[in-house]
Amino acid sequence: MRKFLLLTSFCLSALFCHAQTEQGSWLVSGQSALSFSSSQPKGGGSSTTQFDFSVVAGNFIAENFVLGLGLGYSNLSNDLFNSTQTVVGPLVRYY
Repeated sequence: MRKFLLLTSFCLSALFCHAQTEQGSWLVSGQSALSFSSSQPKGGGSSTTQFDFSVVAGNFIAENFVLGLGLGYSNLSNDLFNSTQTVVGPLVRYY
């Protein structure tokens, strides 16, 4: 019963939340991931490591309209090769 009340109050509180999407506000977001894996094919073992990181920032130039820039980095390495990627991209979003 306690979990149900907590979940219900959390869901109801979402009805009263308002996003800050006025002109002049900033939007900042980030994400990262790290993964390890290994496999045992017939010829021998192989291990893989992958790391990803991205960040996005933008400014609301009008009500509910944001322009910004996203940056990302990814590194994938295993026993055979190493791959690195850098990504830059625009952010255009309307709420």
